[in-house]
Amino acid sequence: MGLNWRDAVTTVLAGAVGLVGLAVTGSWGWPLLGSPRAGCVAVLMLGIGMCATSQPAGAAESGLRDRGPAVAVLAVLGVLSLVLAVVGVISGSDVAFMSLVIVTVVMWLLATIRHATSIHARRPAEHASTA
Repeated sequence: MGLNWRDAVTTVLAGAVGLVGLAVTGSWGWPLLGSPRAGCVAVLMLGIGMCATSQPAGAAESGLRDRGPAVAVLAVLGVLSLVLAVVGVISGSDVAFMSLVIVTVVMWLLATIRHATSIHARRPAEHASTA
């Protein structure tokens, strides 16, 4: 499949996740990021944006669903990030916040490596036209 503009956008968002992590833990005094709770909300929103952006256009409608082990690992990490975000918002825990940042960046890294190294199946119409 290779990397494309979607991977570039998610890379920028992953950098923003890292900056939010540094801003909250380093007490940089950024507006709306004064606590781990606010940081969890920000990282959750950035993560949702990353997830939405990385989804190939039309993949769900065309039935192009990859069910490999990499997707299973990313799905487990996605559920873990949601749990960490909820725990972080409820408790205000620094540990939950930093764990959320780390899990989000790891998901970005794994997805980017997967996109750069995997070959996805093309639509049936494309197979017919190349034969």
